[in-house]
Amino acid sequence: MTEMFNKAPHTTTGHHAAAREGFLFHPREIAFCGYSGSGKTTLISRLIEELAPHYSIGYVKHDAHRFTMDVPGKDTFQARHHGAGTVFINDSSHWAVVSNGAPPLDALRAIYAPLDLVFVEGLKESPLRKVVLLDEDDSILEAVNLGTIGSIALCVGTRGRHPSLPATYFHRDDIPSITRHVLMVLGLDMPQVAEPRHSAPHPHPHSFRAVSRRHLEWTSGPTDPGA
Repeated sequence: MTEMFNKAPHTTTGHHAAAREGFLFHPREIAFCGYSGSGKTTLISRLIEELAPHYSIGYVKHDAHRFTMDVPGKDTFQARHHGAGTVFINDSSHWAVVSNGAPPLDALRAIYAPLDLVFVEGLKESPLRKVVLLDEDDSILEAVNLGTIGSIALCVGTRGRHPSLPATYFHRDDIPSITRHVLMVLGLDMPQVAEPRHSAPHPHPHSFRAVSRRHLEWTSGPTDPGA
């Protein structure tokens, strides 16, 4: 995706141009960067599981290799195989688009706009704020020291402590601390434990409740914990 953005210098799809606008996909976005096997997807999944009851979350995956989201033999696969540049598919509760060329950044922003935050996996050389995952050999620190990877908000690894890092460090299993720090970086509040029914809940600027597994109902005030 980084390379694709760089191929469109005369549009707003370049990620550096987007950074000048203040964000790439969403105003509250953070990238998780690390070499293969460092645990990026596992950490993101655990954070999503922790935060999903309280916030609506988007996910962006930058694949450095070619990816396939379709299955040979299916109608959409056949259409693309025979030359369709863009394919759209939907059912009653899902939809997806697979297209050629650079991602339409304005469209992506519109898709992610209703969400509270976005986690990006990859794009380590972008200007996005980052959580850097250290591997066993700390080999990614070479890129950090060279300045290839910047805007580091947090480092995560397998050691109990780690000296000489450019940012706060937590063990990768310390999910509460990582969650708290990521939310602080994004300017969001740590979810509060549900209060007794007789207590008036504190208003939350991003209040919503799950009406079903596929629909979120936004509210302008506090949510009744019993709803």
